[in-house]
Amino acid sequence: GSFIDAQNHGFQWIELDVVTTKDQEIVCSHNFDLERETMGSGYITELCYDALYPIIIEHNSKYDDQSVLPNLIDVFKTLDSHIKINVEVKSPFASDLRTARALSKIIKYIPKNRIIISSFNPFVILYFKLFHRDIITGFLYQNQDYLWFVNWIHPSYIHPRADLLNDELIEYAKNKNLGINVWTINNIPALEWCREKKVDGIITDLGEIK
Repeated sequence: GSFIDAQNHGFQWIELDVVTTKDQEIVCSHNFDLERETMGSGYITELCYDALYPIIIEHNSKYDDQSVLPNLIDVFKTLDSHIKINVEVKSPFASDLRTARALSKIIKYIPKNRIIISSFNPFVILYFKLFHRDIITGFLYQNQDYLWFVNWIHPSYIHPRADLLNDELIEYAKNKNLGINVWTINNIPALEWCREKKVDGIITDLGEIK
């Protein structure tokens, strides 16, 4: 639902979060626990996709203006071919690479010019740098103390939270040959400042920035 809305509003990129089921099906979800966005209970990572399916059907039949937990491949098939996707890989803990490995197995079915793989987990970024060097990556962070990870994971982009972006960080990225995609840009002054500074990408939580 929201992905189609973004496409219809003319967005060229969308951002989505992915989580892997117990049997390595990749679904789009911001949360690991089903209670956050469905009528189900339990954790997506502990259930097989077949167990999720009745929950998805029940939810979607009651709330037909939105869909929950779509399969990642289905999202690519549904959206127009010019729409690009920032796929955020969720990890419950730093050493958890289940979703990264599952995504690695289906990466051949996804046009590489349509994706950025991003994550707060530096080990996920390192995984793709080691095994899929042609995939564009983005290191997400909301704490300046984690910026040092850039020196050993070498992402294509850094994805800082909006309040961390300043002239010093922009200069740092330039010197490291890093792009910047900044998130939580939700008002016009912030948008105009980013455009003035020639930030590569702007991620908003809103359908329309006012």
